[in-house]
Amino acid sequence: MLFRCRIKKETLDKANRLAIENGTSSGELVRIFLTQFAKGQKLAINPDGELLNRAARDKTMRELDDTETW
Repeated sequence: MLFRCRIKKETLDKANRLAIENGTSSGELVRIFLTQFAKGQKLAINPDGELLNRAARDKTMRELDDTETW
């Protein structure tokens, strides 16, 4: 499914840059956020309040989705 939304260019540029620096993408962060929201879990990218790195992203996705792809 395709998800579209409007966001300021400056915000998206900064989010993309920070996401890449942390080994993920802004799209991946949106997927994590929406999955957490849909499952009724606390809405947090990382429980420590830090930016999500690749290992934390994979751990979060494994907790949200029990498939073997993560």
